[in-house]
Amino acid sequence: MQVAFRKQLDPEALKAWSQNLGHEDLATSLNGYGTVQDQRTSEIMAGLAATESEENGADANGDLPPEMLAWMEEQVRRRKG
Repeated sequence: MQVAFRKQLDPEALKAWSQNLGHEDLATSLNGYGTVQDQRTSEIMAGLAATESEENGADANGDLPPEMLAWMEEQVRRRKG
């Protein structure tokens, strides 16, 4: 998955990548292979916050598959817990 991240695949391509790994659910691929270092996570989240504020309230997650959104929400819950 690190290669997929470096290639900055869009949600559809990420889902195809996951299916190619033999995973029915994208979350399986992300949970199994998708570790992001803490420093990089901080950089990404700061960038997402800046992008969202620039979009004047647009739904930045509108194109993400539901299972990716669920996985992201779970990761946030885990970090808070």
